[in-house]
Amino acid sequence: MPSVAKSCWTIAEISRHNAQHKPQTFWQACQLFWYMNIILQYESNASSLSLGRFDQYMLPFYQASLTQGEDPAFLKELLESLWVKCNDIVLLRSTSSARYFAGFPTGYTALLGGLTENGRSAVNVLSFLCLDAYQSVQLPQPNLGVRTNALIDTPFLMKTAETIRLGTGIPQIFNDEVVVPAFLNRGVSLEDARDYSVVGCVELSIPGRTYGLHDIAMFNLLKVMEICLHENEGNAALTYEGLLEQIPRQDQPLHHPDG
Repeated sequence: MPSVAKSCWTIAEISRHNAQHKPQTFWQACQLFWYMNIILQYESNASSLSLGRFDQYMLPFYQASLTQGEDPAFLKELLESLWVKCNDIVLLRSTSSARYFAGFPTGYTALLGGLTENGRSAVNVLSFLCLDAYQSVQLPQPNLGVRTNALIDTPFLMKTAETIRLGTGIPQIFNDEVVVPAFLNRGVSLEDARDYSVVGCVELSIPGRTYGLHDIAMFNLLKVMEICLHENEGNAALTYEGLLEQIPRQDQPLHHPDG
């Protein structure tokens, strides 16, 4: 383990490199990953910003570090440190919201395993390492999830069960045999369906292609107002108070699609 001073100098060097160049090592990739997360967390107040398919997009950098002769134990330590850093993220909630949702977690989910675009098992060495790192730190964040399917290999399935046995409620399990066909049923391409991830707690999404805030009953209130304004176009007698009275009537079908 490097000294604190040496680590700080290395972080400074990595930061200068990442400012203009693609990461070449696992440490560089982890550092860039963390900076990008900090930017997004500041922008959104730390709510349901998830890590996506971490073991897929970080694998090339992990493999590059191994090729360069990095000690696997040190790379595991880097990942453990990143998992610890994830617990610096705490959502500042309003008093009313904090009554129900205060503390951890904030929907900071990383999804492991699953399928590749061509339908093969996506489990790799980093999938195992992510669970190993979690077993070492056992902190609330990130909230890991594992995608299972008929192709999942037994060692990774056992590693998942071993982690669940710790009793922390991590990782969650997502069934590709159900989720992928569900996406196909909604018109999503097979390649995109196989690439699904999770936003927040359990919201299923296609990374970079869908807005995954599905299960908190939100809808576009401005669209409702737009409909009201359109229906009253040319109505000179319409007042602001009258418009507000009409909005709930437009809103009702959105809550009761069968009524």
